[in-house]
Amino acid sequence: MARPNKLFKETMSYNLTIEKKDYEELKNFSTKESNTFNMQVSIADLIRTSVKLYIEDLRREYERKERDKD
Repeated sequence: MARPNKLFKETMSYNLTIEKKDYEELKNFSTKESNTFNMQVSIADLIRTSVKLYIEDLRREYERKERDKD
């Protein structure tokens, strides 16, 4: 059975190398989230969500710096 498409916008792939302990921790959280929400939550889902949150934080911080500069 093919995996369902979770991304509905244009995408790009990126090969990521992370420490094994971080991978194992993400794997554990993925399992917990899947059980909590009764739906498959992959490690990739967690990474994508983390990236979006980090981008939001960076955007806010740079906007704040620009305002403070004026």
